[in-house]
This record gives sequence, C-alpha cells and structure tokens, in this order.
Amino acid sequence: MTKLLIDNSLFKLAKFSKEEELERVVVTHSNLIFGERTVYFDVKKRVKSPKGDILSIPDGYVLSFSEAKPQLLVIENEISEHDAYKHIGVQLWNFSMSFKDGSRKVKKFLLEEINKNNEIKEKATQFLKESRFPNFSELLDFVVFDQDYGFVVVIDERTEDLNFALKQLANQPEVIELKKYVNVKKPDEIVYRFSEFQEEVTGAVSKQIRRISDVDTIVCPANEEGFKEVFLGENKWYQIRMSPSVIPQIKYIAMYETAPVSAIRWFGLVQGIRPYKDTGKYEVIISEKKKLNRPLKLTKEEAKRGIAPRASRYTKMQFIEKARTLSDLF
Repeated sequence: MTKLLIDNSLFKLAKFSKEEELERVVVTHSNLIFGERTVYFDVKKRVKSPKGDILSIPDGYVLSFSEAKPQLLVIENEISEHDAYKHIGVQLWNFSMSFKDGSRKVKKFLLEEINKNNEIKEKATQFLKESRFPNFSELLDFVVFDQDYGFVVVIDERTEDLNFALKQLANQPEVIELKKYVNVKKPDEIVYRFSEFQEEVTGAVSKQIRRISDVDTIVCPANEEGFKEVFLGENKWYQIRMSPSVIPQIKYIAMYETAPVSAIRWFGLVQGIRPYKDTGKYEVIISEKKKLNRPLKLTKEEAKRGIAPRASRYTKMQFIEKARTLSDLF
C-alpha cells in the first residue's frame, strides 16, 4: 500500500466513502486541480435533445481560460469502487449526443449561474475583461456552439477496466486521479494527491512554446534496439503517455536516440494516434519517416546539465528545424 510521509507524519491510502465526498474535494479545490484560470460550475442540470430521448446529467462544468481560446469542460466525478467503468463510457457518449442537440439549454443555465452566483460572476468577469468577448452571452456562444467540448473524468483510481471502457470512445476524455490519504495517528487529518489537468503536457513543453495550442510535435526518447525495431521497422511508436486534448494537434513525432547516438536525427509524419491496449497510454502510427538536415546532438555540457529528454516532450517542428543543439529546444 502506498503511504506518504509529511512532516514526520505517516499517511496511508484511504477510500472515499461515497462519490459525493470526492466531488466535494473537486469543487473545493477546483483551482488547484483544473488551474487558476478556470471557473467551476457546481451545477447538475439535465441536458436532453429536443426529442427528449437522450438525457445526461454532468457532475459539473469548467470554463477554462488557460489557453488563447476559452473552452468548456464537462466534468464527471467517479469512484472506482462503484464499477464506474461499466457505465462511464455510456455516460460520456450520452453527454456528447445530448449536448449536440441541447446546446441552447447548456448556455442558458450557465448564463443563469453566472448572473446569480456572485463568486462565479466576480471571477469570470476578470477573465472576460482579458478576452475579446464584450459580454458573457457572446463568450458562452463561442464555447458552447463554436468550440468542441472537453470531457474530464476525475476518479480515485485509473484501472485497466476504466482504460478499456474509455478506449471505445472516439474522443478520449482527460483522466485525473484524485487519491485520499489519512494520518495513521490522527484519522481526521486528511491530505489529497492528484494529477493536475493537462499536467502531462504543461510540464513537458519546450521552452519556446507559449501556449499548448502551439504544439504540433512530440519528442520521444528511444534506446537503440527499440528505435530500429519499432520506429524504423514497424513505422510506429507506442506506450506514450499523452494528454487526449493535445492529440489532434500532433502532426510529427521526433525521436531522441539515447546513448551511444544521443541525438534527434529522425522524425515521422503522424498518420494516427490511438489508445495502446488498456494501459491509458497511446501508440503513434507513422505514414512517412524523414531524416533531419542537421541532427541535434547532445553535447557533453548538455549531458552534465541533464538536457536529454528522459520522457516525452512537446514542441513545434519549426523549432526543431531551426535548433542547433538540444538546449535550443529544452
């Protein structure tokens, strides 16, 4: 069992008593989980098609201003003990279908919530002033009608069963693991461990990237055997941890060959990206492989500074083509 040691106090992993308990943590700490530039709507509203034959009740909504273009995220909170995987895929599918036809209802109750909740209105107003939208109605028109929704599942444990269920969906949701730990000697003292929204991307972008939306290339480290057998031999690379939201942007995969090569020499044009088995990771299918005109080799000084990528990193192909050393990227 995983344990945490905090200021000489030992905390052990504990289960959430029920879904509502996990949900309270999400609502209370939404700024930490989803980012400071977000507004959480703690509203459960039925959304159905005009025919009334499709019904969904999301746990909440997040209006995110983290990128240049705001986006609406639909939140589903679950605890794995309830066999969430058995219905979560159907639930997300229902969300997608009902939102497609029930978008006006979504805009209406979000606008109502902004107008009646002073805390939400005050926070959203600050972000609105920084945007190009003159009022909340036009802002919501954009995120509801013009932008694709993002889907986020917050769950206490990401299991293989959950990965299998999510793999069936065309649009993969983001998954955030939220775990509860209690003090062994003081059970009322509780801490939480969670993966931040899009943490895998935000912590792995190259230094020239200002916004995640600028990314178009993933850089993956590979040993000599795997590089030759899989990338060169099978035109693919797999077991890559990726944020689903960034997948549509990825047009290239660049390979960092570890020692003795210690360089980026090859890149591939991405034909497709799909879930890899039931691991929660992904596999990239390559349509064409190319060599860089000027390989980016790791220098001795860069090796001392730990510049070489040890896990997947994100950048833009034009930065790779302009770079002279790995330091120019990372």
